[in-house]
Amino acid sequence: MRIGQAAAASGLSVKAVRHYDSVGLLGALKRAGAYRDFSASDVDNLKIVARCRGLGFTLPEVKRVLDLVSSTAPECPPAEAMLAVVDGKLDSIRKQIRTLRELEQNVAKVKRYIEARGAESGP
Repeated sequence: MRIGQAAAASGLSVKAVRHYDSVGLLGALKRAGAYRDFSASDVDNLKIVARCRGLGFTLPEVKRVLDLVSSTAPECPPAEAMLAVVDGKLDSIRKQIRTLRELEQNVAKVKRYIEARGAESGP
């Protein structure tokens, strides 16, 4: 199938599919002349990419998932291997949450300071 059909089937934009192809997430795609020729397996990989990106996975994390899936196909990857990827992502998210909470507290302090200064100076 052509890129537009693969994009529609995977829920991605054509631009996103081109990007993921250009960064090497899709492996070597077959070509029909100047056109990329996507197989059902390529579309399955695009769906994995879309799901992973929707969960906030970075491109290297997505690559790791795709590598695990392709290395064990047609079987599912071992749960331990997939859990390692997911646990790594959870750790990263939790770290981001801690950082954002600290930022929130600091911005709230600045807000209280500005409000106090405004109360001192009056209308």
